[in-house]
Amino acid sequence: MGIGLIVLGLWPGLLQACAEGINDVSKLLFMRMGAGRSRGKQKPMEAYWFALAGVMMILLTLLAYLQR
Repeated sequence: MGIGLIVLGLWPGLLQACAEGINDVSKLLFMRMGAGRSRGKQKPMEAYWFALAGVMMILLTLLAYLQR
């Protein structure tokens, strides 16, 4: 999980592409249900903290393993 967070934080545009894909699917579902919902384009997400969270998760896991 930590490595996955690091990849999300360091791969440019990966998190934004995932968010846009989820937004597109939700638009399709709402159109099929007859509810018209429109949102403007959102600003790009800052994803560097995902990488920091991944590093912290790996370090905490190693620390817990060594304490055992």
